[in-house]
Amino acid sequence: MKKVYVGIDLGSKICAAAARDEHEEIVDIEVFPTSERNLIAFLERQHGELHVLFEEGELASWAYRALLPHAFCVKVCDARQNRLIYHGPKDDLRDARDLSELAWRGKFKEVHHSDDVEAMAFKLAVKRHQQLVRAVSRQKVRIKAYFRAQGHIYQGKVLYGRRGRVEALSLLENPVARKLVEREYEMMDSLDREKALAEKMVVDLCRNRPEIEALRRMPGCDYITASRFVAYVADPNRFRSRSAFMSYCRMAVLHRESNGRSIARERLDRSGVGTLKDTSRKIFDAARRSRGDNGIKRSYEASLARTQNKTHARLSTQRKILWAMLVIWRDGRVYDDEEFLGA
Repeated sequence: MKKVYVGIDLGSKICAAAARDEHEEIVDIEVFPTSERNLIAFLERQHGELHVLFEEGELASWAYRALLPHAFCVKVCDARQNRLIYHGPKDDLRDARDLSELAWRGKFKEVHHSDDVEAMAFKLAVKRHQQLVRAVSRQKVRIKAYFRAQGHIYQGKVLYGRRGRVEALSLLENPVARKLVEREYEMMDSLDREKALAEKMVVDLCRNRPEIEALRRMPGCDYITASRFVAYVADPNRFRSRSAFMSYCRMAVLHRESNGRSIARERLDRSGVGTLKDTSRKIFDAARRSRGDNGIKRSYEASLARTQNKTHARLSTQRKILWAMLVIWRDGRVYDDEEFLGA
């Protein structure tokens, strides 16, 4: 059966699609209103083994699930990587043609998507909780800024408790400024309530997932950190190597060389998922604060004695945390301090 390579430029109102045959010739191209019916209709017009490609974006998850039953394979690519190879003016049809060429050549960085509806809903719940955590933090910063503008500088969390806010508001002589800050406090309280409800939803969803219960045996790992790991990894079997997984977690070291010589300082690769890196840091900090001995503490101390560098020792331990979590989930293991130290 002949192969047909379809590139689709997804837009909220308009989609552009281009189909290319095995000889790299464009055999069909069209612009149409965005809808599941129109996308499927374009695929059904093609004859052969369909390889579909479009870029990561807000519509990617929906389009992936909608088109998967109608094609041999559907893949989503990283738009940031594609910008490096696009040349000339851009428009929807050109993007569709370029995507079909990328599919034909196989030269793209794939972004993982799953057809598991429950996994998608779980990730949405986790992301909403994250968004509310950030929103509460921004609101608190905004409140401090209002007080600084009136010449009152506060440190720590004193402004956010009931007694602290009453005392702080009493110092604001301008009634308009005081009213504005009161409204900001109301907004912060509302966001706090929403954050608590979102956290409860995530915890309730976690209780039906045995992999999360297994991950919680690790020191410093609670429902929220375990849920973030599971939501963003999605499938523990999709990583071919430890180095690929560390790169995905933004924990791989980036080397820049020319003619065999280093041309820049080593740094962590920023192309992965920052949430996973942040999750490993939260587990690391919580484990070190916990009472009693545990493998994470011992691993850090051993790495510190070896490297004499706190940052390197911490990053090394964070990598061990992430890899241990992946192995626990993938292989159905139980966390063990001795196995962790040897990871």
